[in-house]
Amino acid sequence: GEMLHHICQLAASNIVGRSLLVIGDSSEISLKAQISHISDAEKVGVLSDNKTAGFIIHDHLVLDADSGHALGLSDLMLWNRPVHKGPRQRSRDKRLWHQKETYCWQQSINHSQEILAEAKEILYVFDSGADIANLWAAAQGQDYDLLIRIQQHDRTLLNNELKLFAFLDELAVSGNYELPLSKLNRRNKSKGKEQNRKGRVADMEVRFAPVVLQLEAEEGLVEVPLYAMMH
Repeated sequence: GEMLHHICQLAASNIVGRSLLVIGDSSEISLKAQISHISDAEKVGVLSDNKTAGFIIHDHLVLDADSGHALGLSDLMLWNRPVHKGPRQRSRDKRLWHQKETYCWQQSINHSQEILAEAKEILYVFDSGADIANLWAAAQGQDYDLLIRIQQHDRTLLNNELKLFAFLDELAVSGNYELPLSKLNRRNKSKGKEQNRKGRVADMEVRFAPVVLQLEAEEGLVEVPLYAMMH
């Protein structure tokens, strides 16, 4: 705990008055190759497959929004996920949000806000794992912003028969840009197959509009105003 505390102590001179990007994500660290050398292996958790020995890491990398330079970590969390015994429950999880593993996203924001209190403005950039109704709701009225990739949940819109993805798909194109894609030739371990792609330049279209999401959060139905963008 003391080591993690010192790792996340950014110098105040690097924070005061700056616009910051805070990039957060979770990763699984496999200990499969080392587990036979660990004397108390029974204390080691498992990864998402419920069998591979390892632990979870969730961190926040702080960048200067103007220069893109990395300034350090504002939070770093480690935990073990215990082996799940018996069949997986398909019913809705009745636990409170702060009791769930997904609360790590909000907990890391809370920790980072303490460390980065002297910043001018803060934008948290998260992948689709952070597309959580409770996280969107908790950000309302706070002095930070969220940029989250919405991939799995097609959200309901206020006063609109269309859901979010269909609504964005019908918008007029607001702009274009070119995105270079490098050649790809590797084996995807998670999908168990080869991935091959020729190098090319993709012509990207951008659509965006202000929307209000209707989300079922822990405190009930909430309305979340934001800008939605499709590439």
